[in-house]
Amino acid sequence: MTHPRSAFGELALAAALPFIGYYTQRDQRLTRALSLRPDEDEILIMTGTALQMVGRSTESIPLYEAVRRERPFTAGEYYNFIVSLWNSGRLAELDEAINDAASLYPNQGNIWYARVGLAMYAGEVDSLAAILADKRSWPSGVPEAPRDWDWRWAMARDVRISWVSADISSAVCRFCSSTQCLYSISNAATPARMHSS
Repeated sequence: MTHPRSAFGELALAAALPFIGYYTQRDQRLTRALSLRPDEDEILIMTGTALQMVGRSTESIPLYEAVRRERPFTAGEYYNFIVSLWNSGRLAELDEAINDAASLYPNQGNIWYARVGLAMYAGEVDSLAAILADKRSWPSGVPEAPRDWDWRWAMARDVRISWVSADISSAVCRFCSSTQCLYSISNAATPARMHSS
C-alpha cells in the first residue's frame, strides 16, 4: 500500500501494472497521482500516454501540452503527442508538431516513420517523395531498395484518389486486398487492421 499522499507511489504502481487488461486500475492510480501533483511532468506524460493508448486521445492532449509549455519533449513524448493529435483529427496542430519534432530529432525512427505514415495516409505524394529523397534524415535500418517503398507510394496514390471520393477506408481496403500489398501486410499493421474491421 502506498502512502495516501504519495503521487510518485501511485505513479510507480500504475507503471508496474501489466499494460493489457488493467486500464481501470491504471486510470485510478494516475488520477490519484494527478490530484496530488497536477503539474508533475512524469505524471502528466504517463497519464497522457495511458489515455492515448485506450482511445482517449482528445483527453490526453491537454496533459501533453502542459508539459510542452514547460520543456521540450523527448522523441518518445513527441511521438505519443503526434499520435494523439492525429487520432483526434487536429491536423493543423499535428502538422506543426511533426515539423517541430523532425527539426529536433531528424533521425529518430518513430518521428521519421510518423512523417512517412502521415504523408502516406494523407495522400501527400509530394511530401512522401521529399521525405524519402532526404536520405540524411533516414534513421538506421531503413531499407534502401526502391521496391521496399512501392507499397507506400501505392497507398499514398490510392488515398489521394479516395480524397476526391471521400472514401478513405475503401481505398485502404482496396489497397490491402490487392496483390501489391502482400509485402506491406507484414510491415504495416494499420492498413491490415483497417481492412479486417
